[in-house]
Order: sequence, then structure tokens, then C-alpha cells
Amino acid sequence: MPLSAEDLALALEVTSPSTAPEDRRPGLRRANPTKWNGYARVGIPFYLLVDRDPGEAQTTLFSEPDTASGSYKESMTWAFGEAIKLPEPFGIEIPTSEWEPWQRGQG
Repeated sequence: MPLSAEDLALALEVTSPSTAPEDRRPGLRRANPTKWNGYARVGIPFYLLVDRDPGEAQTTLFSEPDTASGSYKESMTWAFGEAIKLPEPFGIEIPTSEWEPWQRGQG
């Protein structure tokens, strides 16, 4: 049975060198929307982005989607090594002590 956006509480993306720009919040000079915009536009309540870029190496939880603008109003960020504490309705903690960024030059 196919899922619809209303069936999802959280979308998760893990960046790779080839997909990172499509997974992140778009920059000011970007003309096209990203997955971040798409998930917000359809109203997925939470978007968890694990950014393995060596320059980032962090996880961000976006919340409070604005379907009209296709953006998230709130976010929380954790560096790799810090435990991710997901709020309710999840209420879980995810250890990241063994997570590593991708190697420079990959992709």
C-alpha cells in the first residue's frame, strides 16, 4: 500500500557528496527547490538531515513545516559525537559517537 505525506511523521536523509545540495535547505543563490522544500511543502512534520560533509558533520532536525512557503520554521542541530534527542512523538535518543563524515575527495 503506498504511503502519503499524511502517513509520515519524519523524513530522513543522509548526505553523500553527490546528493548533499539536494538534501539541504537551499542557499540564497539556488534557483530550484530542494528535498527540504518538498518535505515542508507536503507537510511532513519533521525532517532529520544527517550531513556527513566534513565541513558540516552535523545532524539537524527541522520542524514546523509551512506548506505555503515550502520551508521549515524551526530547527535543532547536533554535532557528530553529541546524542540526538528527538522530541515527542518520538522521545528517543540516538548516539552519534561512531558517526563519521565522508572522506574528502569522495564523489
